[in-house]
Amino acid sequence: MTLTGCAKLEHLDQLLTIKDYSENKEWQQEQVDEGNKNFDKLLASLAEGNFSQRFPNKKKIKAEFGAPVISRGEERNGKEYEVWLYRYPTRYNDSPKVYFYFDQEGQLKDFVQYQAP
Repeated sequence: MTLTGCAKLEHLDQLLTIKDYSENKEWQQEQVDEGNKNFDKLLASLAEGNFSQRFPNKKKIKAEFGAPVISRGEERNGKEYEVWLYRYPTRYNDSPKVYFYFDQEGQLKDFVQYQAP
């Protein structure tokens, strides 16, 4: 079906909305794919060992593996930590998870890795 110039202009808003939605979905998928790749790389780095020596702070971890899925403050053993959660972006309950605990200066103090059930 061919649209005439007037018909295209008449529905321009709807066509632009569809175009934006399509482009947004592509961008979202790219972000998910990148997050999956980064998490695979993180799991491989943890398996290699010496993780804390190779990635001693927030800056190095974020530069290598991207932003965490969730970041929050938490008190643990009477101290305040910033906690970062890494997992596959679209898998909630069936994904391995890694929690990083940073002190006030952004230094990695601990991490906990959970396997998927």
